[in-house]
Amino acid sequence: MSRVPPNSPRRSGQAAEPGHPHHNPSLAGRWSRGPRRPLSRGRCRLPDGPADSGRAVRSVLIADDDAFARDVLGRLLEMNGYRVLKAANGAEALQCLHRQSRPDLIILDLLMPRLNGYEFLRRRQREPGLADIPVIVVSAEDTSTAAEQVGVMAHFQKPIAFQDLLATIGRCVARA
Repeated sequence: MSRVPPNSPRRSGQAAEPGHPHHNPSLAGRWSRGPRRPLSRGRCRLPDGPADSGRAVRSVLIADDDAFARDVLGRLLEMNGYRVLKAANGAEALQCLHRQSRPDLIILDLLMPRLNGYEFLRRRQREPGLADIPVIVVSAEDTSTAAEQVGVMAHFQKPIAFQDLLATIGRCVARA
């Protein structure tokens, strides 16, 4: 049994900063693990202030049923200057798209309760105001079938390297 140091990110539940001995640029090992917190009402939120005042702030909707994955990815994106909307399933994601300002990109999990990622893509495609929002699929399931869906710009299978995802997000929002 390995011993976890008291100040380790694995013990505290926080990601290590670059340069820290426990820093891992890949989300592997932390992407789908961690404390499960009960989901609260009002999960669809957009922070008030701009993340980077020097340029136009791009927004990203994260639709994933794993609260830990949403939080980690959301924090990493906010640290990189993005505004983040979060939804726990496809139905919440559609509600966010109707209630909030239009995001520049959607990051979508395929395996979610209530309304899965495939059905979300079908419904999104039927709505003219939503159909042209680019989507990146990030899922534990084999994501190659998602690439065939209209509007899917890229797909990643979990666990992912955040730097690869961030580069892809940058390319996708530059086109939006």
